[in-house]
Amino acid sequence: MEKQIGIVVTTISDGAFVDTYRSAAGSYPCSQDISMYVIGDVNTPPECQRRIEQARDHGILVKYVDVPEQEEFLRPFPKMARLIPLRSDQRRNIGFLMALHDHCDVLISVDDDNFPSFESPFFEHHAVVGTDQAFVSTRSRNHWFNTASLLEVSDGSGHACTIYPRGYPHSRRFNDASSVDGESVAGRVAVNVGLWTGDPDVDAATRLVTACTSRASNQRRYMLGSRQRAPINSQNTSLLWHAIPAYYFVLMRQDIAGMQMDRFGDIFSGYFLQLCVEATGHRICLGPPYVHQDRNVHNILRDLRLEVPGMMLIDAMTDFLEEALPRATSYSEAYLCLADRLLEWSQKQQGDLWTSSTRQFFIALNGAMREWIATCVSLAGGQSALKV
Repeated sequence: MEKQIGIVVTTISDGAFVDTYRSAAGSYPCSQDISMYVIGDVNTPPECQRRIEQARDHGILVKYVDVPEQEEFLRPFPKMARLIPLRSDQRRNIGFLMALHDHCDVLISVDDDNFPSFESPFFEHHAVVGTDQAFVSTRSRNHWFNTASLLEVSDGSGHACTIYPRGYPHSRRFNDASSVDGESVAGRVAVNVGLWTGDPDVDAATRLVTACTSRASNQRRYMLGSRQRAPINSQNTSLLWHAIPAYYFVLMRQDIAGMQMDRFGDIFSGYFLQLCVEATGHRICLGPPYVHQDRNVHNILRDLRLEVPGMMLIDAMTDFLEEALPRATSYSEAYLCLADRLLEWSQKQQGDLWTSSTRQFFIALNGAMREWIATCVSLAGGQSALKV
């Protein structure tokens, strides 16, 4: 079945990454149904827009969305606009909303340093979203599956090593016994979590200690087991149109117990998304397609400082994240329930982490989640359009 596919990426690069997606679309039989939303920022170089405009008619439709056009798109939603700052990867939310407005059947989120692997057909694999499938189920001793166990990983000395993806709770590591020898399970695929070769998506602490690299171990796809959890990031992840109201990229640069938190917006959004997937009775699959991450230049020590508050919050939230939401008839319904449940839970927590600024973060998050739902419902044409 033909599907409208929308790829969303934020960038402050020259746009060279676009060429690899055009090449990847060459083997896809419905490449005319692919649109790429390149969301610029105030510090995106002019070369990016020029490069895209020069190649506009070659292959897939690529649209560079500059800041004035983003502001015009959000004009009917001033509250939402105020929640999306400049100079932030959170601006990918605008691309998500554009894909929702354009009714893309499949939304794919990537980073500008993710390059499709030609051994792993990119669009064909992500097109599994929205179809009924049966795959072998993942297993885990403690209900948390390690997606990095599907990769071949080596440390800086070339020795095999165990890693966990960014956002995997530290309290659940090394006692998960993640495996893929479960029974075959069936369901409607709402989310496809693709993986990464080269520089895998791990936290800065892991990167400092291991200097790890990864390779694809196989091209098999697996279904995330029932009631299992796993980090879902914004790199090489696709989801159903109906699920976009549950995929708000959470506002970062927030004060958590006196520390500035960043680099975890997609991790929160990924966990919230999977709770809503479960509530609607849909499924999540893992594996291909693979992208090669040729990671942009980072100051790893700075990354570590910004990630620590997120690590601490995710660890504090593990029990909350393990608790299922009530069944829902739409992702917006599930997300609204989650927003209120999260606020109630956060205001009851005690300990050094739970300062007034941390509580304020969750109050602000509840408001942002509610505003995201209202914006999505409006763009989708009403609540009834989002029922699954």
